[in-house]
Amino acid sequence: MDFDDTGRHPDRLVVSLSVEDSSRVDDLLNALMSCYRMEIMEYDTTGNRLDDTVFYVWFAQKLRELLGETGDDYPLHLLQDINHIVQELMNLGKDPKEVFQSVLATGRTLQQTIGDRFYADVQQFRIAQDTVLHCFQRPGGGNVFLIFTPGEAVMVDTGYGIYHQDISRMLSYYGFSDTSLLHRIIITHGDADHAGGAGYLMPVHSCNLPPWR
Repeated sequence: MDFDDTGRHPDRLVVSLSVEDSSRVDDLLNALMSCYRMEIMEYDTTGNRLDDTVFYVWFAQKLRELLGETGDDYPLHLLQDINHIVQELMNLGKDPKEVFQSVLATGRTLQQTIGDRFYADVQQFRIAQDTVLHCFQRPGGGNVFLIFTPGEAVMVDTGYGIYHQDISRMLSYYGFSDTSLLHRIIITHGDADHAGGAGYLMPVHSCNLPPWR
């Protein structure tokens, strides 16, 4: 439910429902109309024809399609905070609808480049006699760096979490199948394209160390 008495439509209450059986919505609307004066502004079971005042409901529905059934909690949490997010974006001079469309486009790109569609550009540099630096440039931005030494390996940034299985296979392909040598993961900053895979890639038996530094 959304109500903003300082917005463009101070007399409007927006109610969003996500149900599997649309007949329940019909029953609810009929019951409400029998008790209250109300006008149905939009009624669309697909979410594709919602007007711009509630475009974020459409965004949450599209986000749920990307996340699948396991991603129900996040869109609901997002809708609770959406007014604050929209206000902050507008304060920054950004178009919220354009920003959310960009988020969806990024999500689709990530989803379309996992598994057998995953790819990476790879550069290798010998920075000392027994130390090699690998740079993996994956889809979606953000590089993963791996520094090999005889006794350990250090990873700098981990990429998006959605790629963690692909990155593990990639590391194995490049001769790093023994993950017990991965003693440290260094995160340069907390953006998803740099930190998203940290919790997946840190070996379980090394949990006495911080998950990422």
